[in-house]
Amino acid sequence: MKTAYLEITLKIDDVDRSAAAEVYAKYKKPFLDTISGALSKELLLREDDVQVLHGFAAKGDAGGVPQDQALLRRRRDGSDALSQD
Repeated sequence: MKTAYLEITLKIDDVDRSAAAEVYAKYKKPFLDTISGALSKELLLREDDVQVLHGFAAKGDAGGVPQDQALLRRRRDGSDALSQD
C-alpha cells in the first residue's frame, strides 16, 4: 500500500512532449528497481504541464530520490535540459 507520493511538475514545450514520455519510459523500471520503497511511477501529460507522480511505501522513502532521477531533463538534440527553467 502506498502511503506517500512525490509529485514533480514540469513546463515542457509541446514539441518536447514525446521526448518527455521517452525519458519517463526509459527511467521508470530503473527507478522502481533501485529506489528503496518506490512502488509506482506515473506520467501525466496535461495541457499546461507534465507531471510525474512517484508512489512510495513510506514518507521517508521519498527523500531517497536522486535529483537526476527526479527530473525529466533532455532536449531533442540529446542535451540534458528538457524542462523549461
